[in-house]
Amino acid sequence: MPRVLAVLACPRCRHAKVCDSTQKTTTCGHCSAKLDLRVLRRHVETESADEAQRAAGLLNARLAGRLDAFLEEAVPVAPPSKPGDQATRVRKLARDLAALGPFDAQRFTAELSGAGLDPSAADEHLARLLAAGVLIEPRRGRYAAGPGS
Repeated sequence: MPRVLAVLACPRCRHAKVCDSTQKTTTCGHCSAKLDLRVLRRHVETESADEAQRAAGLLNARLAGRLDAFLEEAVPVAPPSKPGDQATRVRKLARDLAALGPFDAQRFTAELSGAGLDPSAADEHLARLLAAGVLIEPRRGRYAAGPGS
């Protein structure tokens, strides 16, 4: 069975941490607080260590109010897409955005552009992601992680 990693935030210092999701408790590496994983919100769960680290970086930036600067500086622009690989990149981008909380179409379009994808196809991508269950639309014009993400 693959190991599942969880990304959570310490309620005391608001610092993101990656840990094994099977643990019951862990210690915050930033403030040494004891964290009970059974009660804390898991912002992201993934089998990929790279994905977990990226999600932790995004969460830290969001909690510190520096998300835009983080996205501009720390997230490399993806290489030009290969045929058949665009859908995977769009899905990953949507999951990463949804991991940070609800977002709107304008933000999604900007992220598509920043990732080297065609921003004019944003509505089409959102429709596909909604149909696949990757995203949900809890309020009109706002998107969040769906059950298929």
